[in-house]
Amino acid sequence: MLKKARETNPKAKARLIHADGGGYAPFEQSGFITKGYVDIFDIKYRKEMLADTRRLSEGKWPVRNKKGELEFSSSAYTQDWSDCILLAIEGLTSIANNLIFHLADQEAGAGFKFSYKIEEGGYTIGGLQEGHYGVIQKEVQKAIVRGFNTIPCQHVLWTALRAKAQDKESREFVLGPEVVGSAMTHRVPSLLGSTFYLENATGKVKDSEETFRYVKAHFESGIDAELNLPFVAKCRVLEDAYPALKAVFKKGYVPCVAGKSGIERYFEVEEEILKEYSLD
Repeated sequence: MLKKARETNPKAKARLIHADGGGYAPFEQSGFITKGYVDIFDIKYRKEMLADTRRLSEGKWPVRNKKGELEFSSSAYTQDWSDCILLAIEGLTSIANNLIFHLADQEAGAGFKFSYKIEEGGYTIGGLQEGHYGVIQKEVQKAIVRGFNTIPCQHVLWTALRAKAQDKESREFVLGPEVVGSAMTHRVPSLLGSTFYLENATGKVKDSEETFRYVKAHFESGIDAELNLPFVAKCRVLEDAYPALKAVFKKGYVPCVAGKSGIERYFEVEEEILKEYSLD
């Protein structure tokens, strides 16, 4: 996607909001950061993480101050998205969890109270009340619906870990995006566009006994083969154009194989179908 965009715009780039604990070594090792292909903002240890999340959802992007640090101030940010074709947020689960820890650290200043507190050897260990989960869920929903979804960028990509949650009405357990608590797991897909459920799979090399591992990116809801539980996924295309999409991805998922185009192929096909549909 980025390579194709840079053929017509040499300044084309992606932006990544990073909150996962595993780091972003692949972007560093590939040289994408030093080449200017990807701008990365690590949000997880920010002193004003809640405010920074709001700022980012409003389309503000930090710039470096004289010390070389990324910051937001009245002048130290940009809202220029003209060269950015992709905003990736990694990830929904990590941002929500980090915000919970962030609120826990604000007990004195923000007026939050622990449901329990243990003080030992100069350390304080405390747990928050369930009401604080509601604060985070509200912020996540606000950031998605009113914020990041309105940023003038061609693609906005969210990642999330998988969670098992029980539907309050049907009492059925389903697999979906993990957010603090379980109330949002069913709702998150309705706040987004296409929602993929990623499932590990094994295939056989043609004319060989060798096997390889790949990922099925499901865009239709189904049953996880390993856990035998239903999962949520959805494809957001015009109803009349859906059969053309299924003609390419007959099994309702996109095979993501190392070294080959994965979910990107899905959006390429979707774009081709919509162009043909609009001409008709």
